[in-house]
Amino acid sequence: MNTCLVNFYWFVILTKEKSINSDTPSSITISLRPNSVKSAFDIIINNTQQKQTAQLSIANAQGRISISENRAINVGNNILSYNCANWASGLYMLKVVLADGTRKELKIVKQ
Repeated sequence: MNTCLVNFYWFVILTKEKSINSDTPSSITISLRPNSVKSAFDIIINNTQQKQTAQLSIANAQGRISISENRAINVGNNILSYNCANWASGLYMLKVVLADGTRKELKIVKQ
């Protein structure tokens, strides 16, 4: 009798946004446009609090970091533009951590 063993892996991707004060919702929104992307995309951070630092990282499905940097985030709309034309097609994870404790993870689909 022939036996075939197949492994299946399930990945759970969580999107979460929190504030240091958990009694009030975060007054900072983080979004991505467009999604899915071909050659470039924008990360939009709308900050209604105070000027602070954002730690950004983007990793492919294998966990290899494509981008890792700190950016100054001003009060108001902040548009951070990135070129991804030379990236391989696939799924990437964007992780944003702000100095006030706000965290968000978003999926990026590269065509």
